[in-house]
Amino acid sequence: MPDMFASNTPHRIKLKDGREVPCEGAPQYQEKTGYYRYRTPDKRDAVIRADDVVKIVEKRA
Repeated sequence: MPDMFASNTPHRIKLKDGREVPCEGAPQYQEKTGYYRYRTPDKRDAVIRADDVVKIVEKRA
């Protein structure tokens, strides 16, 4: 699988319910499915519904 998550800058996905999901690199929006695809800090691929996302922010050190 090609590395869709080339950016190593950590990001946070802020959800409507107040939770924040950490991810490695910027999440990629999958228009066909309506989900964001991202890589977790422990290097696993994951998805989250775009409808649940409020915003995505780059985590600064």
